[in-house]
Amino acid sequence: MRKLKNGFTLVELMIVVAIIGILAAIAIPAFMKNVRKSKTTEATTNIKKMAEGAASYYHEEMNAAGTAVPVAKQFPGLGGAAGATSAQAPAIAGGHPCCPQKCAPNPLIWTDQVWQQLKFSMDDPHYYSYAYHHDEPTGSITGADPVLGDGTSTAGREYFIADAVGDLNCDGVFSTFETFGGIDSHGSVSLSAGHAEASPLE
Repeated sequence: MRKLKNGFTLVELMIVVAIIGILAAIAIPAFMKNVRKSKTTEATTNIKKMAEGAASYYHEEMNAAGTAVPVAKQFPGLGGAAGATSAQAPAIAGGHPCCPQKCAPNPLIWTDQVWQQLKFSMDDPHYYSYAYHHDEPTGSITGADPVLGDGTSTAGREYFIADAVGDLNCDGVFSTFETFGGIDSHGSVSLSAGHAEASPLE
């Protein structure tokens, strides 16, 4: 009697390979998108910390240095030029130098007075660069006129903007996350609901 040998034909093998190729073509882009999406958590978490730090600083009771004179309530950065900015290196102009790896933490970056007032620093490797912009009622941040949580414009009122900018896939296109807060129509600190995004996953 002749034994029958079980096996796959060439056609069957080609079908299996084709199916695997189709699944890979679908799964890999989806996986990479999820990886980039997970990285954005860093940005959203940290701009929220910056906003909360600004609100906390505003509510702190403090006196002028070396005196018993109380200081008017203010956001970090007040006293400098309107729209004072304290941005975190590495600079993003011309591309993110750490991409695709994380940037190593640099304690010297966070010695700036504004970061100290915000009580914000990046002590771990990170994907994003961060910036804080403060505007006094008489100042102006070009193109910025946010609307606070109570539905009113910040025009004529003190406010701040916190930004996170990164290039997650090294293509020169930056993902940007932004949140803001300010003094609302009742004279209280109002933080924006959620945050604004531009090209979050590039």
